[in-house]
Amino acid sequence: MKSNKLTPNSNLRWESSRMILPEWRKQWLQRQEAQTWQEPPELDDQMIEEYMQMIHDGMAYTWLFDVTYWQDGQFHTATGYVARFRDAPPQVWLQVGGAVLTIPVEHIQAVESQS
Repeated sequence: MKSNKLTPNSNLRWESSRMILPEWRKQWLQRQEAQTWQEPPELDDQMIEEYMQMIHDGMAYTWLFDVTYWQDGQFHTATGYVARFRDAPPQVWLQVGGAVLTIPVEHIQAVESQS
């Protein structure tokens, strides 16, 4: 027997109600993004100075770093070598594979050396 919308224990009964309007989808995605949003890190001057010293030493000796940074409401971790550092505005260029990440210093949460 061929199933139709009225067949008991059939998923076809609710098939016609599987619709979402574009406005609803947009609001749903915005709500999901708002729920996963994290605030940027707040580091004191001593921690920033310690991280900058590690980064300068790492540039001199080509150390491999794990850098945890904040971007677009999420924390990310990248592993690579420091390619360049700029003082004004303070930014770090991190060589990750074939790509280069530009990370503002105020968005860095943690720096760990692997060597």
